[in-house]
Formats: sequence, structure tokens, C-alpha cells
Amino acid sequence: MTSMAKEKAFRRHSRPQASVLDKATSLNRLQVPTKVALLEKSIQKKKEVSTNPWKTLSVQGELIQGKSKWQLCIQEGLMAIVKSVEIEPGRRELEKIRKLSPHPHVATINQVFESDTSMFFKFEYSRFTLEEVLNVHLSLDESHVRIIASSMFLAVKHIAASGIVHNAISTATIRFCSNGKPLLCVFVAFLIPDSYLSNLGSSILECMNGKPDEDLRSPAQIRRKRESNKMFGLSNGESWSGHKLLVDFLEHLFNESTPSIVKLEKPVSILTWYSNRDPSSAAFIPNSNNQSETIEADYMNFLGMDFTSSFPELAMNIEPCISDPHPHKQEPFPSEQFTSQRQQGSSVFGVPAITLEKVQMDMYAAFTSFMQLQNEYQTKLQHVERELARNVQEAHDLRQDVDVLSNWAKAVLNHFGHEGTTKETEAVSKDQNSVV
Repeated sequence: MTSMAKEKAFRRHSRPQASVLDKATSLNRLQVPTKVALLEKSIQKKKEVSTNPWKTLSVQGELIQGKSKWQLCIQEGLMAIVKSVEIEPGRRELEKIRKLSPHPHVATINQVFESDTSMFFKFEYSRFTLEEVLNVHLSLDESHVRIIASSMFLAVKHIAASGIVHNAISTATIRFCSNGKPLLCVFVAFLIPDSYLSNLGSSILECMNGKPDEDLRSPAQIRRKRESNKMFGLSNGESWSGHKLLVDFLEHLFNESTPSIVKLEKPVSILTWYSNRDPSSAAFIPNSNNQSETIEADYMNFLGMDFTSSFPELAMNIEPCISDPHPHKQEPFPSEQFTSQRQQGSSVFGVPAITLEKVQMDMYAAFTSFMQLQNEYQTKLQHVERELARNVQEAHDLRQDVDVLSNWAKAVLNHFGHEGTTKETEAVSKDQNSVV
């Protein structure tokens, strides 16, 4: 049988559904999305509201610091603090913070959502304020004060470049994250020219003073005392007179003849020292390149408090989105600002990876607890010694009183005994006279 005969004998008939399949295939080929479209859909999907944020946030308690109220929360195994504000002030603050690019010393909002009456800002975990640090009995060293001064100056310079003037700088608006890095927060003040650098100088003077002081919050009084050859009104000014970097930096901040914009642009000597450090590292861990500052001496002098030893360095490992139980009130928030805030060393379960720095931080926290216990022991021992000395003095005074009372009683008895003897003698003499 020839090939032609075979083809005629086994001819393939056309299937009725072939035309339909061809049309479906052509339609599918036309509707295949491009790579750009797929990326846009994935980004849009991230920005959509998925769940109520309070279902993923586990509230551990409330923290009241002055007039501010914070909520301590856990999300995906990481600590965070959430601030609630009213709708209108919250939107004004959010409008300001949107202009800011990430900075290591500016508090970054990781998540924003709102309810019917309030807005909620979720920040990087920063439990303590500078005011709370100054209320600890251990004072700050020069290296700590220089780090706070230079980091806050760079933070003010960064936000000023975005057109924001922070006029609420104080010891209450400077916070510390879990590794001791200072952060500038609270952007609700209105524009008041040339006051924010003076406020920063007042906060630095309170750090040098070792405790909060209302007299150090008046720039006019500080300038007047500086002109009278006093160390800016510090109670311990003689101990800071030799630290030229800090003195020059404070004179730079309180100089009335120089505008603030010039102060921000002019290089400061303290910033030259700070430029040799890594601004993203822990602020109260000394630089390894500086041999004169050992880890134990520089860090443990600051440890009058516990920077949350239960949690290592806590960065926010979350997706940058706005979670809102009411979608119609959703505020768009740029996700590009939070890309650099994601933790790089996290595991797939959201738990921070163990690094040498975090192990060192745990060791520092253990040293902190030990130093606190030792200080408490010394304080209680001194209290017991004072109580013992007071009791000994009271016992001595009581003994003297008893001796005085004893002498008085003896004198009274002697007096009455002498009178009785005299009366008996007179009676005997009378009897003798009567007999005679």
C-alpha cells in the first residue's frame, strides 16, 4: 500500500471543538499581563487593607509619660509603641512626617491607622525618655552628652532641610531605643523662629547638670549667667569648664547674633568628632577605635536604668501599609520611607537573628541589673547605718534623761529624809523638856 493510499484510509477528521480552543488560546494570549502590570498589582495588593490592625497587635499595657500616653504592643514577636492622638492634630503631624526621609536619629512611623475619633501612630520601640534618664541617680559622662548633642543637632538639621521646624525639643521629646540610640520625636509644634536650637541647648545643659532643672530652660537667663563668667548656670559648672567641645557647641547654639539657618550650615567642632562614629550604632556603646574609652567604663557609667533586657535590638519587621478598620478613612502613606527600616537579619518567623552585637547588649543588660542591685544594696546599707546611728544617739539621750531623773529622785529623797530627821530631833527635845 502506497503512502497516498494510507493517508486516504486513515484520514484525520477535524474535531468540532478545535475552533473553540483556538479562540480561547488567542484570547488568553491577548490577556497575558506584562511584568510591570504584575508588579503594580502586587504593590496595590500590599496597600489594600487586609485585617484589623488590633488583631495583629497584642497590647501589653499603657505607658503614661507626662501628658503623653503610649501603648506598649507586640507584633510578630517584636516590641513597638503606639501613640494615639486626635484626628486633626494627628493629620497635621502625619503631613509633616511624610516630608521626612529616614534618619537614624529621627523617630520613624512604621504604621498608621485611624478609628472614628483617634489616629494611631506605631513607632520603633523606644521606651525611655531623656527626662527619665536624668532622674536616675547616676549622671552622664562627657562622651554620652556629646553623643546626645551631636545626634540631636544632626536630627534637627535633617528635618530643617525638609522645611520642618521642631519647637518642642526638650528632655521629654528625646527618646532612647532599646540599644540606647537617641531619637527625636513629637512633631506637633508650630513655627516659632529661632527657638528650637535654644531648646536643644537647654536639653544639653540639663544633661550636663545631671538632673532636670527649670532654671536651665530659660535661654535669656542662661545667656545672662554665661556673660557673668558662669558656666551657663550649671550647679556643677567647675566640672565642665575644661570640656571645650561642649562649651563651644553651647555658645554656638545660644549665640543671638547668628541666625538659626547659619548655625545649621556652619560646621561645628563637635560634629567633627561625631563624624568618626557610625550614626546607626548604639549611642552608649563606645567606639572601638577610641582606646581611651573602654566598653565597661563608657557604657556602665550610663546604666542607671534597664533598657529592656528582655528584648534585643528591636527593629520593625513589618510591611509598610496603613491598616484601618474603616477603608473610606484610609490615609495613603508612602512605603518608600520604610524600606530602609526593615530588619536585615531576621529569620523567616519574624524573630531577630542572633548577632554578636545583640549578645553584647544582653551582657550589658545583665551588668545593668547587677549595678542596679549593687546601688540598691549600698543605698539600703547607708540607710541602715543612718538608722543605727540615730538609734544610738536616741539611746544616749535617753540614758542622760534617766540619769537626770535618778539624780533628781535622790535629791528629793535626801530632802525628805533630812526633814524627817529634823522633826524627830525636835520631838525628842520637846519630850525631854516636858520631863524636866
